[in-house]
Amino acid sequence: SSGINAEYGAFLKSPSTMQRLSLTILLLVSLVVLCESSCKLSDKQLEEKSNSFMTKCVNNGFSSTLNGCHLDLESGLTKKQLRSCKRMEESLEACGFTCEEPEPEPEPEPEPEPEPCGYIQHKNGKCIHPLGGSPNPPVNTRIVTHNG
Repeated sequence: SSGINAEYGAFLKSPSTMQRLSLTILLLVSLVVLCESSCKLSDKQLEEKSNSFMTKCVNNGFSSTLNGCHLDLESGLTKKQLRSCKRMEESLEACGFTCEEPEPEPEPEPEPEPEPCGYIQHKNGKCIHPLGGSPNPPVNTRIVTHNG
């Protein structure tokens, strides 16, 4: 009986396969989350760095590997500038930056103008319309009639 209790106690103290598997999955998920959130720049810093990258690097012939950033210009950059551009490119890439402009959202179709009413013809043939003939008269505008 004491041998069984000792084995049961050892079993409770050692981590089970299920516990090990759960811990492994938790560590893998944590690692994936950490890798995905590798951008260390705030929105303002990202905008400033991307503008700087475009003006100082891409527009001066830096051969970038980021989407849409390679302009096939002859580079006039020094080695120091090239290293700086490469570092900027790496930090922008970690934030998902591309030089391609997003597709603009299509403008909504304008609302169709209602057709002006013009006049209403009464069954006796007389025309009925607001005084002054406005298609959108203010409230309490007098109504006039005339022979049509």
